[in-house]
Amino acid sequence: MSSVIGSIVGRVPMGPLRTLRKAAAHPWSSQEVLLRSLVKRAARTVAGKKFDFDGMIGSPDVVTSFQARVPLQEYDDIRPLVDRVRAGEEDVMWPGRMRDFAISSGTVSAGKIIPLSREAINCNSRFSLAVALNYLAHSGDLSMWFGEMVSLPGRIEEDPDHP
Repeated sequence: MSSVIGSIVGRVPMGPLRTLRKAAAHPWSSQEVLLRSLVKRAARTVAGKKFDFDGMIGSPDVVTSFQARVPLQEYDDIRPLVDRVRAGEEDVMWPGRMRDFAISSGTVSAGKIIPLSREAINCNSRFSLAVALNYLAHSGDLSMWFGEMVSLPGRIEEDPDHP
């Protein structure tokens, strides 16, 4: 029975599963396309202007351009931007106003507050669904649908101090 279920799910052309398979088949080009799209979308934000995202959009090698313009950063480096987002300012790290925040577990240091756009939350939900469908297609095991599931990015909360 499980192999029949896996076979059926594996043949159904579902959006999230199709996207996952395409990315897995062409990881480098999928990531380049995604990076270019994210840079273009965030170009008019405070962070986008700071790192000249506009200059990256037309670059033939967006990855190298991104690496040259955006240094590796620790949370404390971006905390002033996060604080501006939490205060309700729009277009800081991503277009629009972010009302949702992920809270890291703080295993190395204190927990960190990470702004999340609605787009990021929806993307994480679609990815979680794709992973679950991929598992079902390969295993045919339905038991995972009846238990608890870990989701990305974990705990999401509206920030009551910064509506």
